[in-house]
Amino acid sequence: MPQVIGKGMHRPGLWWAEAQADNGINYTGEFDHDPTNAEILGLIPAPSKLALRKRAERLGDDWYRWKVTRVDLQERIAAGASGLGAALTAVTNQENAAHTDYLQALNAWRQAP
Repeated sequence: MPQVIGKGMHRPGLWWAEAQADNGINYTGEFDHDPTNAEILGLIPAPSKLALRKRAERLGDDWYRWKVTRVDLQERIAAGASGLGAALTAVTNQENAAHTDYLQALNAWRQAP
């Protein structure tokens, strides 16, 4: 999650601020006023359409792996394996979370200019 790293005054009327992007890269800027957190986070450039697509593809692969794992567990349970109910619940929760992340990434890619 992007975050504000810090801000301060160089001299009267000139402020510096720094924000950190999701990928760990820091961005620094200067302002002629005391910047808000939203202005500081605005220093982080928007990801490119290609970067958004690659992220969606990676998250789609993650979701698919969880789905395959869930289906495998369901098949084992159907074949008579016992004691896997809790594991199935946990894997299903992971699959659902991964699917939500994937859909959000797809929407970000679709909405990007």
